[in-house]
Amino acid sequence: MTPDDKNTEALEAIFHEAALADVDEASTPDQKRRAREIMKRNDLRVAELRAMQLAAAPPKPPRPIRPAFLAMTRDALLAAIGALTTSGDVQVAYRNHSTLSDDDLRRLLESLTPDAE
Repeated sequence: MTPDDKNTEALEAIFHEAALADVDEASTPDQKRRAREIMKRNDLRVAELRAMQLAAAPPKPPRPIRPAFLAMTRDALLAAIGALTTSGDVQVAYRNHSTLSDDDLRRLLESLTPDAE
């Protein structure tokens, strides 16, 4: 997550909470309507900012999976990923690797070993 992403998320949260505070307080129907309009306008603005960020820096396509990883069996992929994660060299958020597809396991192994050839 880039600093711009964090700033956008923070701005969105501030706008959202401010609009909710306006609605939650003893508000008249007119104030509630205006608060909903503000929330809608702010949501649209945040969407515009996100679109501009994506247009400025589109995501890079993933690098090709090495032939050595393509040739590995499922058991070999799980063993290689297990060796990397249990050694403490790397950590991954998703730990139930046995439920991943073979392609996902290959992509994970590729991302865990970017410098190995």
